[in-house]
This record gives sequence, C-alpha cells and structure tokens, in this order.
Amino acid sequence: GTIYACAWGSDNKSLMTASADGTCKLFEVAADGSSITEKHTWKVAEHMLGKAADKTPRGGMQLGCAFAGGTVPVSVSTNNQLAVLPMPGDSKPIEILTGHNAPIGAIAFDHANGLFYTGDSDGILCRWDLKSIKAIERICPADNKDLDYKVHGGAVSGMTILKDSQLLSVGWDDTGYYTKGGKLQSGKLGIGAQPTSIATGTSVTAIVTVKGLLILKDGKATGDIIPLKYDANCVCVAKDDQVIYVGGNDNKIYSYSSSGSEMKVVEDGHLKPVTALAVSDDGKMLAAGDSRDVCVYSLPDLK
Repeated sequence: GTIYACAWGSDNKSLMTASADGTCKLFEVAADGSSITEKHTWKVAEHMLGKAADKTPRGGMQLGCAFAGGTVPVSVSTNNQLAVLPMPGDSKPIEILTGHNAPIGAIAFDHANGLFYTGDSDGILCRWDLKSIKAIERICPADNKDLDYKVHGGAVSGMTILKDSQLLSVGWDDTGYYTKGGKLQSGKLGIGAQPTSIATGTSVTAIVTVKGLLILKDGKATGDIIPLKYDANCVCVAKDDQVIYVGGNDNKIYSYSSSGSEMKVVEDGHLKPVTALAVSDDGKMLAAGDSRDVCVYSLPDLK
C-alpha cells in the first residue's frame, strides 16, 4: 500500500513508515546510508479488527507516524485512533489510544461500575474509566468491517444508564441502542422521531422527541409517543419514578405522571427556553436552567 508517512528514531538508524495497507514497518538504516534492513511489521489494522482481513479496512489505514520521545513508535489511523507500537522483543501488545474526533453531544455515568460513556456527532460511542478519566474503548457496532465504529447513523443526542447497568443511547437516526459490559446488544429501540433528551429515574426512562414524550419501563416502551403542545428541550425523572419533568421551548416546566398524564405547569421563573433539568438526590428540589438563569424549585409542589 501507499506509504503515507515516515519518521526517524533518536538513534538516527531506526526508521518507521505508515502505510495504507494498515501496517507500519520498522527499518534499520546503516550509519553511512548504504543499506536499509526491514526489522519488523506492526499489523495495526488487524489488531483493531481482532482478526486477519482480506481487504484493509478504510478506518485502519495508517496515515502518520512518529517516535514519541524519540524512542516509542506511534501511528495514527484514518479513524483517528493512535497506536502505541512495541519495539521488537517487547512482549507488550499494541496499545490503542482512543476517544472522539467530533463534538461530544451526550454523556452518561455508570457510578456502580466506575464508568462513564460519551457519544459524538459522528454516531460514535466511547466507554471511559471514571477514576482515571481515560478512554477504554470505542463501542463496536455489529458491522465494523471498515473500523469506523459508528453505532448510530447520525449524531448521538442523549444517553442514560438503565436499572440493569445497560447504556441506552439515542440519536438522530431515531433509534436507541443498548450497550452492556462494553458490548453492543442485538436489540434496539425504534423511537419513531428524532430524540432531544433522555433521562432515567430508577425503572422509568423518559425520552423527549420532536413529536412528543416517549416513556419506557425497564428500557422498553410502554406505549406510543405522547404528543405535546410545545417543543420539549430537556427531561428528567424522579428517583421514585413517580414524576417526569419536561422543560419547554415556551419557557415553562411541565410535570407528568409515569403514565404520561400532565400534572402541573410552572409558567413563571424563566424568561428563556428551559434547557436543563435535574432532581436532587433526596428528591426534594428541582433545578432548572435556561440560557441565562438557574431556578431551584421545592418538590413536590414546584414552588
């Protein structure tokens, strides 16, 4: 394949190349430049795939390389992941440094397992270690032959952790995907409209969409989308699953029962569209934010 980059080591004899065939090679150059000997090949694309491939995945092409600190070989792939490459004789495997290369639009924390997840506008999901704040891996879609890692067919607009520690991510492809233990599950949620925001109490999850409110129980829809007479921006669910709060583009806060019946409307407090909602851990207060102000309401009376 085409060689896209080359780099010298600090010893002035080690030379590495990065190629479109998904590999990087290490060469040793004679002191007088009269000869060059191939010493090692790193099969980076195959390492990311976890198997040999007849055709180099588009995302596995190696675009650049360098010796970090002059001694550690590093390459970058088309899918924007970095590979730290062990020198010959080193028993360490190739280490993939991952993350996002597009704006992050969603985040969800799995405190019970010391993890958090992020989703970006390319439809890619990442799993992170909560303590070290280090990306562990990208979530692999069912078909990742191109190594592009795109789970969603559009931007990820929301994420939540369900009662069983599954991640439910929703995106502009009008679909929800479930991830458990870092593995994408086979089942998926047909939302029926573009989602705007998602939140979970304990067993009840609420998704606000451009068409209305969708309520889930244990990750499964309890019915069809409930039409709303306003544009919903954000949502949160009380820990006891009894009340769902929705922030509107009309500067109001709406509360609903877990069955979707409207309970109360807060018409004062905000002069701009409500874009963020959160219930305190003790369930006694609701914080609501807009582009200018944050208001705190006592619960359950919303005053």
